[in-house]
Parts: sequence; C-alpha cells; structure tokens
Amino acid sequence: MSNLIDIRKHLHQYPELSGNERNTSEYITGILKALNPDVLLEKVGGYGVIAGFKGSGDKSILFRCDMDAVPIQELNNYNYISKNNGISHTCGHDGHMAIMVGLARRLMECKHEKYAYILFQPAEETGLGAEKVLKDMQRMDIKPDSVIALHNLPGFIEGTIILKEHEFAYASKGMRIQLTGKSSHASSPELGISPVNALAKIIDKVNNINNTLFKEHAFATVIHINAGEEAYGTLPSIGSIMLTLRAEEDYILSELTDRIVNDAKHIANMEQLCISFEYVEEFPACINDSNIIDIVKGAAEGLNMNIEHAAEAFKWSEDISHLINAFSGALIGIGNGHSSPLHSNTYDFNDNIIEPAVELLFRLV
Repeated sequence: MSNLIDIRKHLHQYPELSGNERNTSEYITGILKALNPDVLLEKVGGYGVIAGFKGSGDKSILFRCDMDAVPIQELNNYNYISKNNGISHTCGHDGHMAIMVGLARRLMECKHEKYAYILFQPAEETGLGAEKVLKDMQRMDIKPDSVIALHNLPGFIEGTIILKEHEFAYASKGMRIQLTGKSSHASSPELGISPVNALAKIIDKVNNINNTLFKEHAFATVIHINAGEEAYGTLPSIGSIMLTLRAEEDYILSELTDRIVNDAKHIANMEQLCISFEYVEEFPACINDSNIIDIVKGAAEGLNMNIEHAAEAFKWSEDISHLINAFSGALIGIGNGHSSPLHSNTYDFNDNIIEPAVELLFRLV
C-alpha cells in the first residue's frame, strides 16, 4: 500500500482544474475502495467522493478536503513536478487529499466514536463545488453534526495549528462591469461615445473606496481592464473592468458591492453609456463555530501540538463556508513552514505536516 507522501507526489504530478477532476477522482476512489468503507459515494457535486466509516456513537462528523488545482505553470525542479502544462497543485490540495487518505486508513484500522464522513470536494477554487456537493448531500440524506476542513498555511511554523473563532476567511466575489457606447473613426471622436473616461473614473472611485471606507474590513482589487480593439483608426465603443471584492463579513461585502454599483451607474449615466454587471466565483465569509474551535484546541493540546490564534481573518476565501453555513463547523490552518506563498509558481506542500494532521483529525473523531 502506497505511503501518504507517495500518494501526495502522485497527485501533484497530475493536477486537474476545477470541475475537471475526473482522473483525480478515479485515483482517490481506487484507494478508498481498498479500505472497504461502510459507504462510498462517487460523482458527488461533480467528481467528488464521500467515504463513510461507522462509529460506536450516534453523532457524525464530516471532514472535507479539496481536489482541484489552479491554472499556474509550476517552476519547481523536483522530480514530481506537474506533468500537466499550465496546471499545478500550488495551493496544496494534493497534500490535503493525502491527509484525508491517511485519516481514512486510521478510521478503518481503529475503533472510533463518531460516524465519520470524508469528503473529497471538487471545484473549490471557483466557489462552485461546495454548493453542488450540498445539493447531493441533501438528496443522499447526509446530515453531519459538524464539519471540519483543514488548510495548509505558508509562513506559519511547520505543524502549528492556526485557530480563529468567528471570521476565519473573507467573503469575496468577482465583478465584471461592462460599458457600451458608440464607435466612430478615431479622427472624429466627437461622433462616438468611448468608455475610456468612464473606466478611468470607476478605477478612481474604487481607489477612493479602498482608501476611505469600511475601515480595512473590505476592499476591491482591479483585476483586468479592456477597451476597444487593437485598431488605431477606431474609437472604442465597448469597455470592461473586472474586480475582486472582499470583505470580512457577508453584509459588508453587500455594502461594498452596492457602493461600487451605484458609483459606476452614476458615471455611466454622466458619460451616456449603457452599463451591465456580472458576478462570478462568489464565496460567503467563513464563520467558525466557537465551540468547535474549543474542541479542536483541546485535541491539539492533547497531542502537544503548537497552537497559534490568528489575530485577524484571512483575506482569501474558501467555499467550505457553504458547508459550515449549512451545518456547524470550522476551517482550521496548519503551518506549512517557510514555503513559497499559496498560488505561487514555486510553492510546494510540506510533507512533514501530513502525519500530524492525520493524528489531529483522528483525535477529533
């Protein structure tokens, strides 16, 4: 039977993007079948997999890991780097899956109290996976009493457990603002209506919001700007701006969204432009249950693990929030040591944290 590090390195070599985790799913399913779980469900929320292991009690707990990779070309020189061009496990989901395989093995080998489900979830990076999984779980009548997810965190001491009550990770969404005017020959700009000035004014408004409002609890980032075609003789008629909006809580994100929408509409009206909005990759804020954080803290202390309490919520987002909203739960961190940051093209998961993470999760069961 492959050891967990070998499993992690295999997964690292064959990353798949959100919604396309077919081979990853088949590989994980093959490993789980050999463990003979009490329940094994495939194609959950797409290519997701759930394994269930009965316990001696009537309470249940669901552990979730993510399966998908990101569209980043890896620049490491290890002998197990990604073989899929332009795709890599530079967020550590390969390591998260290896941890959950280790947990599955412990649940098979040892007596435990709670009915434990392990969810290998697809499409975390796009914020679409957890919602689809939830719908399938409802259809399958899977209702865990609590949900736990663990994510590696570069920059924290190797193996340290990072906890935070209440807000752990920000809410976020992608916003696309589309402006439509009227084209003309570049020699007669007065006959057309260009979106360029409006784009500049919207960016200025966004910068002003970031600098003056919400007291650092929310902000918007300009991701992409586009106007017209690469034709020197034509005044552009169409322009767009893509933003990522982030906030510590859902209601603050809603307020930030409304402010940007209202400002953009006003600018479009002044510039005689039509305007439309599109939203993608929407993540609710991840709000941890304080009681569950206390339980995790006790389990970590029982294993003599280092614990660090995060002073502020992390500004990235995680779609485990959908599952935590549906049930009670928590997202916890484990230090990846002094590695490159998440989503960096030189990031790699720290294999030394696999076994300690397995022991912590098994202690929670």
